Amino acid sequence: MKRMNQVGNVSSKYYFAPEKFDEDVAKNNKDYESRKLYIRNSIKKILIEKPDRMEETFSMMIDALKKLKTEFDL
Repeated sequence: MKRMNQVGNVSSKYYFAPEKFDEDVAKNNKDYESRKLYIRNSIKKILIEKPDRMEETFSMMIDALKKLKTEFDL
């Protein structure tokens, strides 16, 4: 079997296990999608608590997000 030349920084955790990189990327993507779904479902739950005030609640959420953005300097 032909040996492949290793490329990259020896101190990288992926240098001796490059397949771990693809696993970590896949795990991070899965975690990202899971968090996004959780946030969406949480927002949806709040919105449907008062169906007759959805627009008002949505506006309140946007205002709260803007304040959090400023508070955390995002």
